[in-house]
Amino acid sequence: MNFDATTQPELEARSPAARTLCVGALSRAEEAVIARVIPASRLWQRAESLLHAQQILGERPIDRVLLAQSRPGELPPTSPQQLAAWAPGAELMCLAGDWCEGELRSGRPWQDVPRVYWHQLLGGGSPASTGSKPLVLVATLTNDAGQMWVDVLRRLGYGVLATRRGRPEPIHSGEQIAVWDGDMLDGREANALAEFCRRRRRRGARVVAVFDYPRGDVVQSALDLGACAVVGRPWSLEALERALAVAVAPAASASIPAADPSRQAA
Repeated sequence: MNFDATTQPELEARSPAARTLCVGALSRAEEAVIARVIPASRLWQRAESLLHAQQILGERPIDRVLLAQSRPGELPPTSPQQLAAWAPGAELMCLAGDWCEGELRSGRPWQDVPRVYWHQLLGGGSPASTGSKPLVLVATLTNDAGQMWVDVLRRLGYGVLATRRGRPEPIHSGEQIAVWDGDMLDGREANALAEFCRRRRRRGARVVAVFDYPRGDVVQSALDLGACAVVGRPWSLEALERALAVAVAPAASASIPAADPSRQAA
């Protein structure tokens, strides 16, 4: 993901007694933020290399292994398989720092290895979360769209996590609202939206869908597929805020029309 801007809940809180090994070049400046937030606890171990990790795993039991990589090639591409062989009972995750986490920067994500984020190691929230508004997960087609949503939602006081559609989604992110940045609701996108709504529903989040100049049948289809509100593009900040309010305080599902061109933001 090339545009992580986020908040919320702590990985530590999920399993505070887990014996954890963090593998990666934490001495690098780009990974300093991870080094600073790793708990000062005998339950947490660090390994700068895969060889060092093998040594630690041969000496003590580990419940969870976190892989931290800020550039391609810092860790071998077979690292997950090797670590799984050395610690077959351990939970394996990719730990993303505050760099621009994505394929062009840190390498293609390891297949079937879920991501967690550096701020989830904190005892409290991330500085990116301001105010008391909930976290919003935004699914977009492009990095530029993701950054636009991050900027807009932060301005409105929400914590934001942006993800590219079709890429692995973050787990345990704690979002209460999700925004589907749509295009045309054809058969393929309808299937993708329905699945996205199902995944968010399992995590207790409601979905606001955004489409270009949606017709009435598109609005109804999106609601039928699981969205709680639909916003037409070009949209206004008022329309977006109303839709987010529907998601936070569920009432009847609603179509949210674009309104007040003087505040149109996209």
